Amino acid sequence: LPENGFKKAGYTFNGWTDGVNTYKAGVEYTIPASDITLKAKWKQDTYSVSFSGGKDVTGNAPLTIKAHYNEKIALPKNTFTKKGYKFAGWTDGTNVYKEGVNYTVKKTVTLTAKWDKLPQYTISFTGGSGATGTAPKSIKGYEKDSIKLPKNTFTKNGYKFEGWSDGKKTYKEGAKYAIPAKNVKFTAVWKQTDPTLTFIERCYKVALGRDADPEGLKYWQDKLTN
Repeated sequence: LPENGFKKAGYTFNGWTDGVNTYKAGVEYTIPASDITLKAKWKQDTYSVSFSGGKDVTGNAPLTIKAHYNEKIALPKNTFTKKGYKFAGWTDGTNVYKEGVNYTVKKTVTLTAKWDKLPQYTISFTGGSGATGTAPKSIKGYEKDSIKLPKNTFTKNGYKFEGWSDGKKTYKEGAKYAIPAKNVKFTAVWKQTDPTLTFIERCYKVALGRDADPEGLKYWQDKLTN
């Protein structure tokens, strides 16, 4: 019997059949006492769809999926993480597919995670008006990164350091802080400890009828105590 010359997508030739028996190509076949047409017999192929995170990732790959030609499968959720990157979908090298979408299987393939680089944000520190000293080193990180706020390196005459303020909340030294999706400048929060300066501030507020502005208050405190 001759070699097979036919093709069928998603199938492998599995011999010639007369409707009763199946014969491999190349075997001898005894011609019966009547005309007969031998038909190709096909075996459906099974393909594997596996998943890779690519370089510099952590996590275990989703389970490999087995399917037949033209079968649709739902792509799994990403199980990998990559520092400084956001998962953008699964790629076969040509197209990118989102988690959960239907993917039509055509062959055995490894889908690789596609990553988009995240922006990096800067957390910096200032002592505020009247403070002296060198600022703690700025911290760079990504959104939702947890950082530890540094010790205060500033001094302010007549004041005690109370914490770091982001404009909404005051945090103690060493407190954990989750980086938001923006740059943040922390300002030192101070509490007066010199009774003379406290008295001058109160007088200043009474004279103005409002809270003292930092620069004006410092001017009069310096002028009246020096």
